[in-house]
Amino acid sequence: MHVRLSILIALFFVVTKVGFSNGQSLCVDVMLQEMNLHNRILVEQGVIDELLEDDFYLSNFTKAKELIKSHVSSESLEQLRDRIKNAIVTRHPAINEVICQVNNKGIMSSLGAGSQRVINRTLHSILILEALVQEMKKSPTFMAEVKDHYLKERYKILPEDSSLWDTYKAAGGFFETAKLLTMDEVFDQYVYFLKKKDLTKKDLDDKSFGLRLNIAEASLADEVKGNFANASAGRTLIVNPIEAINVEDGVVKQYFPDGWAELYETWNLAFVIGNLPNLDMILPKLLIPSVIDASPEDYLFYRGVSLWLTVNNVLLHNLNGKESINLDPKLKKDLVKIWGQVNSKYARAFTHKPWPIVFPYWLGLGSEAAFRFLFNPTGK
Repeated sequence: MHVRLSILIALFFVVTKVGFSNGQSLCVDVMLQEMNLHNRILVEQGVIDELLEDDFYLSNFTKAKELIKSHVSSESLEQLRDRIKNAIVTRHPAINEVICQVNNKGIMSSLGAGSQRVINRTLHSILILEALVQEMKKSPTFMAEVKDHYLKERYKILPEDSSLWDTYKAAGGFFETAKLLTMDEVFDQYVYFLKKKDLTKKDLDDKSFGLRLNIAEASLADEVKGNFANASAGRTLIVNPIEAINVEDGVVKQYFPDGWAELYETWNLAFVIGNLPNLDMILPKLLIPSVIDASPEDYLFYRGVSLWLTVNNVLLHNLNGKESINLDPKLKKDLVKIWGQVNSKYARAFTHKPWPIVFPYWLGLGSEAAFRFLFNPTGK
């Protein structure tokens, strides 16, 4: 079904409030008031239970349910909103600029009749996902248990030895299939790194290649959809790779040029909105405090864990034949145009290695050989 653009903005900006140092009018104050989210927001256990069963597929995972219950009792939705709000104000100028442009164009002038329920479910989803990601960081045992649980849920419908074609049909498309396969590999790689701890130059190269490939997959999808401005930001991320990697305090830390993580966050938000359905399920992966307020060196680890959980939830959603929530195509295009232009501007300001060519998706960039030739021709 189609959802008004106002609902999408609500999903993202529900927790956002952008300010200026001179104390002038705040871009999102009116938006929060229109959504009735500037006052107290209560956690609803009924919504938590519904999401655990319908969106997270955790209703039969007792340990995870107990964790969520404990987390819900210790953090209110207002605290969650304010943590993410503060992160955007202090870390993400590009996202701030998008919010202001959207507001100035009057996109949030009215809300759809069913928007409040979607907003409420998304907030509760962020609360659940944050609890899972934090516990997986603290406990390798819990991380392994979560992986086993989701694989069992997947294999009930899509057996482990399923063909690539069956996986493609189940996942819902080329990008979704590629993301499922690559994120399984990313998750296993993080588990391996956490166990190994003393990482080598080869580990750095392997991680850098995998990351570039993941960004290339998304940039390819942007190009195919005609989202060229946002794809240019993706190219900037590709040509500014990981500079160092290590394991510390249960996190795989990855070091980039200053501003890389912030550019990735805003680029990925625009990509998700422009290319994927079920935004109420997918946007939380980028909005949880562990991701949007992560230190730059921790950002990709938390984002990777969050994304792996989300990819599995969306796959199970598709395998169970559940209805998708989609934006009206024209409204989606208008929003992505604004966001892509802002991201392209910030990418140009950030870039260390300008790359003016258009992303050559027609050359088969999805293949590993083509990718290595274009991005790592020396093989080092």
